[in-house]
This record gives sequence, structure tokens and C-alpha cells, in this order.
Amino acid sequence: MKIAVVGAGIIGISSAYRIKTSNSHLNVTVIADQFTPYNTSDGAVGNLVPLDDGGTPEDLLLRWYQETRDRCQYLMSTNENAANMGLSVLAGTYIMKTKQDFPKWAKHMNEFVALSHSELKQFNVPAACGFTVSVNVCEGAKYIPCMMKEFVALGGKLVKRKIKDLSELSNEYDIVVNCTGMASKWLVKDDKMFAVRGQTIRVKAPWVKKYLVYISGLEDRICAILPNQDSCVLGVTFQKDNYSTVVSTEDREWLLNETAKLLPSIKNAPILWDYVGLRPGREGVRLERENLSCKEHGFLKVIHNYGHSANGISLHWGCR
Repeated sequence: MKIAVVGAGIIGISSAYRIKTSNSHLNVTVIADQFTPYNTSDGAVGNLVPLDDGGTPEDLLLRWYQETRDRCQYLMSTNENAANMGLSVLAGTYIMKTKQDFPKWAKHMNEFVALSHSELKQFNVPAACGFTVSVNVCEGAKYIPCMMKEFVALGGKLVKRKIKDLSELSNEYDIVVNCTGMASKWLVKDDKMFAVRGQTIRVKAPWVKKYLVYISGLEDRICAILPNQDSCVLGVTFQKDNYSTVVSTEDREWLLNETAKLLPSIKNAPILWDYVGLRPGREGVRLERENLSCKEHGFLKVIHNYGHSANGISLHWGCR
């Protein structure tokens, strides 16, 4: 049986890998117009946090997240190459400007502890509540190339090709798995898809060992300092229906100024690069089968797996 996985982000590569490892005799090919390091997943910080997308049932999000976290934890415990894969566990703090309920996912995480009033006073910003929690980290820019290498070693194939319509593949493959993320808006004409623009800055700050997130109530951004292995991310915007991939000077100044207020030592950190990515926003992940009508070849069996919003890394192993 010949299977094509369209899309080479974290969802596409992990889907292809799982299919191939489930049955080594399957002929599995990943088709994409661009591969790592040129996908949105490659720019992701990688903190595993199951964010509410406004449509996917909470119990399903938590289950997919738990399976993904367990997978990352397993690799950290058994794979000597785990560090090169960008896998780690990171402690840190969430601070809220106004009193509010903690996110439902927080209490499912490791080492969750609510901050006391006196502990909140240590921060340089107004804080009404907060908590500390440890999260698993899976850095897409390191993880995806390693998974691709393993997929090819198992006999999987990679093909660089731009697909304009899934029906193009009907005479070549028995099953097509659509993991095209944001491109599904045009590829399968899904009007429920929308871009969620994310802009960040990478800096060199090896002294930052814990993440710090400040939620001030702004709808389209949060102030966050998020260390990775080789850099530290200053972020981050969540701008719905903004399709610009150009670095915004206004957003850049906000990121630099607000993160310096949160952690003054970050002000003098050397800037490495700016990043802008378009998350595949959707009110609910689309994970379903479809018999796609093709003019010349009857029906093509398609499995859709896209629309993970900001959760691609956090759900990649469980959402299948």
C-alpha cells in the first residue's frame, strides 16, 4: 500500500513516522514544497502546553498532550541522542496581572505550585496571582530533522513538490494524509482556517535557566522569556487573521521593552535573529477521514490532520 503524507511540519513528519513504524512494509512518502528548517514548526519554542483552541474538547486536548509528553519523556529516558533532539524539562513561572482562574491544563503539569502573595512581590511587574510549573520542551528545529532522518532510515521517502489539489495524487497513492497546516485554507478550501501571526526575537542569554511568562490581559500578545538550548526566545504575539511574515518594528520594540521590564538582565542580551511565523489557526483540530471525489480516478481516501493552532508541538504524537 502506498501512502502519501502531504506537509513536512511537526504534524506531517510525526504522522509519517508513526505510520511507517506501525508497519514497515507500507510505502510511505512525505510530500512538501518545503522541508525543515523552513516550516512554522521549526520556529516554535517547543514548550509543551495544551492551549485551548476554542473548538477541540478539553479531554481530547489533554489526552493528545499527555501522549505527546509521555513520548518526549520516554525518549529522554531511553535515547542517548535526546539532547540533540531538543528534548528537555524546564521549570518556570506564569504571572498574571489580574486575579483569574489558572488555566485548566496547569494542574496536569509536573510540580505545579501556586505563588503566595509574598512570592509575587519579587517580580518587577504588577502581579495578582501566578504559579510555577515544569514543562517538557521539544524544540522543533532540532527534533524534526532527527525524526526525518529516522524516517528515511526506516525506508520512508521525502519528495519536494508543491501540491495544488489533493486529487493530483489519486493515481499515485492509495491513501493521502493531509498535514498541510495553514495551507489547508487554500488546498482544501477550509474557510475555518485563519492565520495566527507569531513574532519573536532570539537572543543569546545563557544565564537564563528558567522560563518566565507574564499575562497582562492583552488579547494579541503575552510577554515571555523562554530559554532553549542554544538561544533564548523573547515573545510573543498571537495576532489572529494577520498574514504578514514581515518583521514588525512596532512588535519588535514591544517585545524588547516588555521583556526587559520583566527581567532587566535580558536588555543587554545580544540579538541573534528575528522570527515571524503563521500558526495554523482553527476553532478545533480537523482530524477526520474523507472520501475525496476525483474526476478521473473515482474516490481518494484522505485523512485530514491539521488546524492545531499553537498546539502543533504539544499534540504532535497524540493527535493521530
